[in-house]
Amino acid sequence: MNSLNILSSLLDVQRRYVVDPAAKEHLANARDRIIAMGTVYRHLYQAHTLEYVEFSEFLNTICNSSETAYVRRSKLSIEVEAEPLQLSGAHAIALGMLTHELITNALKHAYSDGVAGHIKVILKHNDNGIIELRFSDNGRGFPDNFQIEATSSLGMKIIASTVRQLGGNLEINRLEPGTEFVIRLPSSIEYKCHG
Repeated sequence: MNSLNILSSLLDVQRRYVVDPAAKEHLANARDRIIAMGTVYRHLYQAHTLEYVEFSEFLNTICNSSETAYVRRSKLSIEVEAEPLQLSGAHAIALGMLTHELITNALKHAYSDGVAGHIKVILKHNDNGIIELRFSDNGRGFPDNFQIEATSSLGMKIIASTVRQLGGNLEINRLEPGTEFVIRLPSSIEYKCHG
């Protein structure tokens, strides 16, 4: 935790001395990812057990802290509907970072600065027992020719690779207006209580 705080502070200091706008943005993005990791670890330390995390509570924490953190940049509201889901610490970290990337992606690309935005996050088991994380925004949406496989965006690459790492699949739907990410994960990632 202390190392992450020091690292995010160092990146922030470095960003102040950089002139190139692209480099400034890369440093800010790296800092934001480190802050998100800090939020994840803080939640894990506060959990009643280190073996597993109640991810629905964790999801609310991530979304609430993101809503507060980005309030200066945009008028953002995040609505969460989440069923109980117990995950190991490692799976909770991966899914927590994935959620943070989705929020950051929506803020960077779906809305102009100062424009009010609404994000809805739904976590549930579907009829087949598959875990679904649905993330939708009412922003400007992706360009018609968008393909996640061909994107140069680091955030999108992190999202796609994290879904693969969790053994899931990703579907991106165009909304009117906005975009919906549907992440389907196998029930095998759920923490099974031994005993």
